[in-house]
Amino acid sequence: MNILMSIRTGHPCRTAFPGRRCEFRDGLERPSYVRFLYCRLVGPLLVSAMLAGCADEQTADVPSLPVMVSELTPAQPEASVREVNRDELQQLISSSERPVLVEFSVLSGCYRCDDMRSPIRQKAAELQQQADVVRIDFNLNQKLAREVGATVCPSYVVYSKGQVASVRTWPTSADFVADDVQLAVAALKSDSAASAEGRSQ
Repeated sequence: MNILMSIRTGHPCRTAFPGRRCEFRDGLERPSYVRFLYCRLVGPLLVSAMLAGCADEQTADVPSLPVMVSELTPAQPEASVREVNRDELQQLISSSERPVLVEFSVLSGCYRCDDMRSPIRQKAAELQQQADVVRIDFNLNQKLAREVGATVCPSYVVYSKGQVASVRTWPTSADFVADDVQLAVAALKSDSAASAEGRSQ
């Protein structure tokens, strides 16, 4: 700081390094306490004032940016997913004419299930006109989960015409699961169209 005082502010002290004599430019001798006050107290105040002035000037030169207020996007709707047991699931699979998406998950104690819950329910809201979406407890139905290849929770199994059409286990995404459902829907439509054409002939 003493060097900066000597260069930037015209401080009359030529040498202000620790352990060296502090002399004045006019060459006049002054008492030691005067030199001490001038070099150690007055000088730093002058430098601080100078730096503060520079900071104010730089701040004044910077144009203020407008505050942008982003529009709030509405939350996507989520469908309520019915929980079923093994018997109810078997009945739904055998009777439904639409694909059935089954989520093997737990409601608590699994951060993976927590992360996937909301995205899957948002996709369920989009797919509710094309497929049935249900949930079954992974821990209570581990035998069934192993039979269909749901080795970790959460897992997502799509049934079509009573058979397993696809299986996805974590890590995955709601988009991939929705694509599996769409493929099953498209396959059913294709089979239906082929059956109708065969009957017409």
